[in-house]
Amino acid sequence: MNNTPFLILLLLFCSPFLATAQKETNNWIFGINAGLNFNNNIPAPIPNSAMNTGEGCSSISDKHGNLILYTDGLQVWNASHHLIINGSNLKGGHSSTQSALIVPQPDSDSIFYIFTVEEAINSNMSLHYSVVNSKASGGIGEVVQKNVFLTNPVCEKLTAVEHYNGRDIWVIVRLWDSNEYHTYLVTENGVDPIPVVNSTGRWINSLNMTIFAAVGSMKISPDGKYLATAYFGDTGYVALHQFNDVTGDINNPIFLDSLPNSYGVEFSLSSRYLYVSNTSNSLHQFDITANDIKASDTIIDSRKRLAALQMARNGKIYACIVNGDSIAVINYPEGRGDSAQLIVNAVYLEGNTTIYGLPAFVQSVFAFPNFTYKIGCFYDSVQFTAITTRYDSILWDFGDPSSGAANYSTKPYPAHKYTQAGIYNVKFISFRKGSSDTALQTIEIASIPQAYLGKDTTLCPSDTLWLKPEYKKGWRYLWSDQSTDSVLAVFNPGSYWVRIYSDSCSVSDTIDVGEIAIPQIDLGKDTLLCPGESLLIDAHLPTAQSYLWQNGSDKPYLEVTGEGEYWVIVTEECENLSDTIYVTYAPEDSTTLSTYSLDCAESLNVDISNQNGDSYLWQDGFGSPLREINEAGVYWVTIAKAHCLYYANIIVNSHCTVLELPNVFTPNGDGINDLLKPLKKMGINRLDFSVYNRWGKLVHRDNTVNWDGLTNTGEQAVEGVYYWMINFTGEQNQSKSLKGNFTLLR
Repeated sequence: MNNTPFLILLLLFCSPFLATAQKETNNWIFGINAGLNFNNNIPAPIPNSAMNTGEGCSSISDKHGNLILYTDGLQVWNASHHLIINGSNLKGGHSSTQSALIVPQPDSDSIFYIFTVEEAINSNMSLHYSVVNSKASGGIGEVVQKNVFLTNPVCEKLTAVEHYNGRDIWVIVRLWDSNEYHTYLVTENGVDPIPVVNSTGRWINSLNMTIFAAVGSMKISPDGKYLATAYFGDTGYVALHQFNDVTGDINNPIFLDSLPNSYGVEFSLSSRYLYVSNTSNSLHQFDITANDIKASDTIIDSRKRLAALQMARNGKIYACIVNGDSIAVINYPEGRGDSAQLIVNAVYLEGNTTIYGLPAFVQSVFAFPNFTYKIGCFYDSVQFTAITTRYDSILWDFGDPSSGAANYSTKPYPAHKYTQAGIYNVKFISFRKGSSDTALQTIEIASIPQAYLGKDTTLCPSDTLWLKPEYKKGWRYLWSDQSTDSVLAVFNPGSYWVRIYSDSCSVSDTIDVGEIAIPQIDLGKDTLLCPGESLLIDAHLPTAQSYLWQNGSDKPYLEVTGEGEYWVIVTEECENLSDTIYVTYAPEDSTTLSTYSLDCAESLNVDISNQNGDSYLWQDGFGSPLREINEAGVYWVTIAKAHCLYYANIIVNSHCTVLELPNVFTPNGDGINDLLKPLKKMGINRLDFSVYNRWGKLVHRDNTVNWDGLTNTGEQAVEGVYYWMINFTGEQNQSKSLKGNFTLLR
């Protein structure tokens, strides 16, 4: 890659060859004793102006911004506000739109040409020039040649621009009763009296228009490419021509009609926009780059009667308010429509007055290097735009050396991405015809706001969540509830967003806030336990952080084995939860309900309903608290009370010995009376039961009194009468015996 051109430009940038911007237009003298100084870019009033004029005038300063001369086309004053020698009776006009124009002689800092045009009501309506030596007569200045005639009849329209060669100057005048423009060249040798003549546009004279068509301004665009001419009157219009700054030719007119009483015209510094004022209260903007320039007409303002328009060194365009004590300003001439921002009464003239005019200058003086920039949204590149076209080459220094070679550019519309937030000094240098000029601007690259609100989260019902994105003075905040503070208090669940603005850019973030459901802790209902039972109380919660029981335990469970009040405190994410349970025990009942005696010849009725049981279950499956007992012995019963079971015994005693056997039994296998067993047995404990046939032979013996009719040898006993004997021990352990007989039938 060949870096030679870049290195040359960089060396030029680092050398003292670079000149500061010229300030020949920094002093404005106009109106009734009015004046402004632009040396600090912000216009400041100039006191003691000696001029009193209604319209056209001109002033000029040296390259350092020191006033040299000013004139109304009739008289010439120096920086001390004194008339210079021979400085009266010039051939301008007190009410001529562009009565005078001061043009410096190329390569001279003291010789100036004052071109003048007379008022339209003057019968001559001529173009003249006079020559001034500002250093003559001891520095007072002197008109050394006066009122040199060039042509007539002319309109009140006069403008000038630098020749393409960067040294000579073209002076243009519009002729009356003609469609001609005459263009004169001023060189180091003086004014060439033979003009470049161009017949273009509409013929104007008193036959097709009133004399007022001679009224109105004419301006060359700063880049020397366009010429705009305003024609005053009820049928007023503006003619826009192309201008050739090499040959002085004017051609290709476009007519912007329906602009009555057009008076002031001026181009933006980039030469893109043409502004037209009229004294009927409207200010128009046309886009010269539009495919349809006429259709691009935009009314910027309709509040004031505006007359002359003039660009200043700060790139703004100022407007004369008719008969005003202040002037208006178009703050951003490169802005489209309302963004151009007209401010009326912008500059107060400290008691002095404007009528219609502002000072005229050689328009190419405003072709100084300048630029605009548009900062993208934080991380985007900054787009720079050069708003001068009169250069051979250009060089940008973006003031960001950390970016390396990207810190420089030679393009007219470069973009630069800054390495970090901060304040940067940007230089734009224009090289032309062996000289250079520099424009400086300071820009601020804002840091990227951190709109981060955090991860989605949950909120306790009684808590407040403060959302706090990054804060920086000058940033603007807009929340989902339309509030504009830098923080937001959240009390309820929902989705919340913030948008942070810096200039025209914004970043945003969203957070979803849910509500934490508070769990319920329930140890259960107060509980009655049966004797010997225990209870496991469960206080476990999935979100619990700690537990504390009344006995100091920190477990989620507690086993209860005794009566009492039991409580727990559970520490949870949002709050402390607690509950209490009361545990009681059922009493222990006696295991023996009672002891009963059974009479020898009676049965016994037992009633245990006084135990107040919910249900009763005897050992033999009987389920009532009231029952009949026929035999002595030990009986047990299960009594249910609530959910507790109690087990109790009933003892039945008998002091009688009773044994009743049937007198007949039939062991034939039919399931009826097949066994010989007692009908009643009482008072008998251990026994020995024997059966004998009629011959006295033992056929059966057992200890239960339970015979099936089989002999001891396993044979069936024959039918007949048999005798039995029982030897037993009674309840008092006495030995006794009983005898009897029965009949066995098959």
